[in-house]
Amino acid sequence: MLKIWRPADGALLAEIATGISSKVTGFAAGLVDGRPFVALSSYRQPMRLHALEDSTENPITIPEAGNGVVLGIVGSHIVAGHFEHERMGLHTIRMWNISGRKVGPDIRGEAEVTTVAGRTLPTAYIGRADGTVSLTDLVTGRDLCNPCRLPSRPRAMTVTDSGDLVVGFGSDLARIRPPVP
Repeated sequence: MLKIWRPADGALLAEIATGISSKVTGFAAGLVDGRPFVALSSYRQPMRLHALEDSTENPITIPEAGNGVVLGIVGSHIVAGHFEHERMGLHTIRMWNISGRKVGPDIRGEAEVTTVAGRTLPTAYIGRADGTVSLTDLVTGRDLCNPCRLPSRPRAMTVTDSGDLVVGFGSDLARIRPPVP
């Protein structure tokens, strides 16, 4: 179940049955065509998108994403990490539109992906276990600037309204402004 609470007083606003019976492996919330959605992945069931404003709406499923782990929502696309070899870490990023079509190339890296934060379509920040964060065009697969190196692996990231990155690593936070528009 997804449960939605009002931040001001903690009142339960809605419960949404996900239909997921195995462990949830990935989660992201964002706007898809201007509507709030949550994307979920699990070990045994297809990736799903649930509308947050209408708990009775059927979820959108993306079986084409296979064993992908939801990492983020960028525009009307889901960014997922994929295993190269039997659960040996997420080393590949793929982007899916909500109709199940893969968009852009596989984006592979030597270090495991630890977190993703969508900027504006088609760009996202990709954090890796080697302590790097890159701003990447998900349609072309190209980095838009040199990766930023942090003292330790990034654990969580979000993007401000101005496009800056706020990244959590170790017990610290950093705000990073990319050198590109």
